[in-house]
Amino acid sequence: MKTLRALTPIALGLLTLTVASSVNAQAIIDTVDNGNFSVTGMTRGSGCTVLFSPQGELVQNGRSCSSREIGKAQTAINTYLREQSAPERNSDD
Repeated sequence: MKTLRALTPIALGLLTLTVASSVNAQAIIDTVDNGNFSVTGMTRGSGCTVLFSPQGELVQNGRSCSSREIGKAQTAINTYLREQSAPERNSDD
């Protein structure tokens, strides 16, 4: 029983570390030669790559991509495109 009590904090720490590392994954957006966007890194350790048109439409996704990863990639590309089209803010206003 003492061993179980001693191992419980370690197990909880590892579980927290696993959840935190998957939550902290950040999508990486690259521009492909033809103007399309490649989005990777939605989930740490995954080999998922999603390809989007310059307008943000899904062109293709890898076989290893889950629907959740595709959704995260879509959110990332939508945010990226919105930020790129936002007018520059003048700090003198």
